[in-house]
Amino acid sequence: MADSLLSTALAQARRWKRRVLLTVGGVVVLAVAVVLIDAWSGLGHSAHGARLERMQRSKQWKDGRFDNPQPLVNDSWGMLTGLLHVSPHATPAVAPETETADPRLFDAWPASGLRVSWFGHASMLIELDGVRVLTDPMWSERSSPLTWAGPKRWFPAPIALRDLPPIDAVVISHDHYDHLDRETIVALNRDTQALFIVPLGVGAHLAYWGVPEHPLWIWIGGRAEKSAKSKSSRRLPVTLRADTCSIKTPNYGRVTRWSALNIASISRATRGCSLR
Repeated sequence: MADSLLSTALAQARRWKRRVLLTVGGVVVLAVAVVLIDAWSGLGHSAHGARLERMQRSKQWKDGRFDNPQPLVNDSWGMLTGLLHVSPHATPAVAPETETADPRLFDAWPASGLRVSWFGHASMLIELDGVRVLTDPMWSERSSPLTWAGPKRWFPAPIALRDLPPIDAVVISHDHYDHLDRETIVALNRDTQALFIVPLGVGAHLAYWGVPEHPLWIWIGGRAEKSAKSKSSRRLPVTLRADTCSIKTPNYGRVTRWSALNIASISRATRGCSLR
């Protein structure tokens, strides 16, 4: 009798253990699915077809990825352990004092022919001889593919995206989330007639987010190759040199290029800006 009761109890315990494991496993799977669904679009897309063929023709393309001219050293372990020892000064105790940009500032072109408005990190509006170039626009609350996690702004953008003047070109230097932001790109593509100027490989993200192929400028070997079906026929005074390679996710590896930019006036060769 005792053996029978013990066997029954053990069988019930095994059933409860199985149910608990199945429940916990289901919750974990559901949580992972929710995270992936939230992040999927923001992660962008890898290149294929004609875009991948252009990348493979680059002198820096070796063994299925871009190769740096100089050695690249990444301390991944130090980066991960550093998360456990974050300086108390890494985030300000109070929000920094900032200036709010008055949209009316852009009603008139600068008398000098050159004006640069800095909106934080790498986001700048460069007005040069009648052309407006917006660099690495990032207007979202977080620099992350997730809407609820990731580095958060310390202060709002100094000007609303809708209050910017007409933009001729949007220049992206590389595809880290604090430089390439899906929500901002989608809004600019919807609300402006800007051309998008990107390093090799980065165009795949934009195409995935709905930016039509025709406004994309593909950078090849330091020159711009303009699409025949661009939104605008204006010649833009932009040159680019790619110095390094990007690592965004384990899946992408070094399959997009970074870029150093020289934005110079066509009519006045001595005037311009260098962004590195």
